[in-house]
Amino acid sequence: MTPEEKRRAYAAWKEKQKTKEKPQPTPPRPTPPTRRLAEPDLPPEIAEERRRNREKHPDIAAFVDDCRRYFGDVEVVSFEER
Repeated sequence: MTPEEKRRAYAAWKEKQKTKEKPQPTPPRPTPPTRRLAEPDLPPEIAEERRRNREKHPDIAAFVDDCRRYFGDVEVVSFEER
């Protein structure tokens, strides 16, 4: 191939690459609908303790809410610091 033929081939290839369809990004996955689980009927002292714990530790409460949103009725047994 002569240098001129190489330039023409390269120019043709370059044009072909420009017109080639670019892959579309995949759309983000929809988040599952939020569903509130029925709160069990608890004695007032336990319900009050839960309310205070949620106020003291809002980040953990948000994590538990997310777990329940995605995995259903989950129970947090314990948290350990590392």
